Amino acid sequence: AKTAAEAKKLAEDKNAGEAKKLADAKIAANAKELAEATRLAEIKKQADSKHLAEAKSMGAEQKMAEDKIKRSQEVQYLKAQDREDILPLSSFLSPVRNVARLLGSNDELEAIIPISERTNVESIKLHLVFSNSLSLAKARSQLRFRFNDHMVGQVQLDPDYPEGVVDLNIPLNEIHAGYNKIRIESSLYTPHGSTSTGSELWAEIDAQQSTMSLASKTKEIDPRFSLLPGFIRGAKWNGNYPLSIMIASPQPSDTLLNAASNTVQGIAMLTDGLPLKVTTMSAQWARDPAGKGDLAQLYTPFADADGVLIGTYKELDDILGKGVIDSSIAKEQVLLKRHPIDPGSYILIITGSEESNVLNSARHFAKMKLNLADQSNVSFGELDRAVVAPQTKPGDFSVLNPMMRYNFGQLGIHNAEMKKAGDYVDLKLKMPADLFATQDNNVELNLHFSYTAGMGQGSMLTILLNGAFQRSIAIDDPKGLLIEDYRVKLPLRSFKMGSNVVRLETNIVPSEAAKNSDTLLKNIKVSFYDDSIVRVPEMNQYARLPDLMMLQKTGYPYVEHNPSLIAVAAKDDSHYSAALTLVSKFTQLQERTVPEITLTSEDTLNATQSILLIGSLDEIPTKLWDASPFTRSEGGLLFPVTDSRTLQGVPHNALTAAVGFEQVIDAFVRKVNASSDLQFLSMKGYGLLSQFESPWESGSSITLLTAFDNNELQKTAEQLVGSTVWQSLAGDVVVWNLASGVGIDNSHYMKLSDEYHTGSLSILGKVAYYAITSPVLLLLAVFMLALMLTWLTRRLIILHHDSRS
Repeated sequence: AKTAAEAKKLAEDKNAGEAKKLADAKIAANAKELAEATRLAEIKKQADSKHLAEAKSMGAEQKMAEDKIKRSQEVQYLKAQDREDILPLSSFLSPVRNVARLLGSNDELEAIIPISERTNVESIKLHLVFSNSLSLAKARSQLRFRFNDHMVGQVQLDPDYPEGVVDLNIPLNEIHAGYNKIRIESSLYTPHGSTSTGSELWAEIDAQQSTMSLASKTKEIDPRFSLLPGFIRGAKWNGNYPLSIMIASPQPSDTLLNAASNTVQGIAMLTDGLPLKVTTMSAQWARDPAGKGDLAQLYTPFADADGVLIGTYKELDDILGKGVIDSSIAKEQVLLKRHPIDPGSYILIITGSEESNVLNSARHFAKMKLNLADQSNVSFGELDRAVVAPQTKPGDFSVLNPMMRYNFGQLGIHNAEMKKAGDYVDLKLKMPADLFATQDNNVELNLHFSYTAGMGQGSMLTILLNGAFQRSIAIDDPKGLLIEDYRVKLPLRSFKMGSNVVRLETNIVPSEAAKNSDTLLKNIKVSFYDDSIVRVPEMNQYARLPDLMMLQKTGYPYVEHNPSLIAVAAKDDSHYSAALTLVSKFTQLQERTVPEITLTSEDTLNATQSILLIGSLDEIPTKLWDASPFTRSEGGLLFPVTDSRTLQGVPHNALTAAVGFEQVIDAFVRKVNASSDLQFLSMKGYGLLSQFESPWESGSSITLLTAFDNNELQKTAEQLVGSTVWQSLAGDVVVWNLASGVGIDNSHYMKLSDEYHTGSLSILGKVAYYAITSPVLLLLAVFMLALMLTWLTRRLIILHHDSRS
């Protein structure tokens, strides 16, 4: 039994040992398989990584190849396709209007049609929609069409069919580069004859439904500065002027930003008020050149837009290659080159030895104005400072200065002659935006003029101010007359801020002797001489802000106060583009360069001057929101609302406790009263412009232009400077819908910020100011004075009786 037990135990131990050995072998095999699997997985991972990298590389190369093909296709498309532009006739009228009426027996309507120097015109067509009176004589009433003073068509007006449409093809031999005039003349008669004042004599043109269409091809330009205005002139057919600004620095300094600003100002002077669409980017060397000519190495993503390249000689050598620009000529240069992809566009190069020289080059270009050199390269600096002598354009000054006199020659009027009824001379007088006129101040005209013999009874010279009649002067001496120092006083209070027009219009009625003498009739005229004088009186300058209407009309307070800042809240292309777009608008408002404006990307909110800050919601600094009437909220802004502070037509939501109502109230405690509510303004898809007083300098303004994000900021600036939104600026907060499109007014304004004043007045001047601007205060003061006089009178009577008793 013992032996059997031992044998059994031995067998069990043997089996256990074998089982253990088998288990160890299995574990080892599994470990080996795991290691092999791990090794294979690592190899696969490395292979996958390699394949992924190769795939990415191939993808990038493929994308570059596709981009190259796409760019080449775009270029071919631009070169091959005929261009056809259609605009309403109203776009070419001055002033712009949707309906034009032709009244009386004879009347006319004139439209100016610009044609670019780089355009080969294939056809111009007028599509005219009109209506006429039911009282006209069909056989004699008509419309005539003249293009550049040549008769190109006519149409009979039928009272039985008072609404009509005319399609007129303009002969190609009558069209030229520059400004072309199309004149629509009416001759209207009734069956009983014609009377110039008959109310039944009328024809009406629907200028919005009527159109001008231009079919053309772009031709290769000859890059000369003297042709630059002609290149830009045809941009009206686009509705705006697209311009690409390329700065040879990924993070441009303020010096280069202001070089870009001055260049944009110079170009804006040549666009006839057409809005600029500015796109800013970093200038880059083309990795895969697709261009031709000197600028073949320049990467130009906009094949059909004119461009500006800004940088030092060294920076441009790295992009264009050495030798393209000869830096030995001068320290400061401005060059005009053909676009490397589209020979119908240009690239303007602003360069110099150092950044300060680049800025000087831009300033020189801005001062060239219409006196541009007939060459493609203009140098400045020590070697040839006088190559182009800047010439002051007649009437090109900021505003009229008080206690000064200006002759007609300075205002652009040089010995003007008027030979028929309705001829006129316009004096353009620009007044300060903060003009405050009292009752006894007058602008005085000292007129020096003459008129010939042959004037009959009823001949007169009419003086209008901004279309309003002021006075008339008889010019009916049959022998003619020379008049010196004829004085006309125009009340200063009748002038408005910004541009004013004084029109001197003739109503010439020939005498019977003149009607019977062709020689006398042919020589009848009124002449104004350029030594006539405009005398400007003493002017008070005092304004109540915030007021975006003043910004809309004149650019105040950024173009009449030295200095002022346009600051960007972030250093990126969208912010730069928005800032340069605003600079172009201020230039066009003033009709001059605006050297008082400085662009900066630095934090300048503590500065003492007025600031226009541009930035998306997330880029605006917190201290700005603290100073503004707004509080930043997720996706938008919160602002206080009372009965007089409502903003209609924009998304808003009632606030709940979940938003943190108490915290919001705390933020507004210093700005609003306890009865005010709060409104949420969603900024997605909206632009906002707001003006309020700077907390860091009394009387200085901060104007904020903001949008939801960087992508919407550039579009916000483009829509702001367009005529629709800009003309609607009022109050101190304006919000508009970015999805509305061009020409659709979907803007809303409100008064939100506290009032403040700029300028200075004497005590009597302030009394007059508040009496005029706030008559309720005047009535209150008069009432209080009456109470005081009543009390004093009563007191004196009591004292008198006491003394007698």
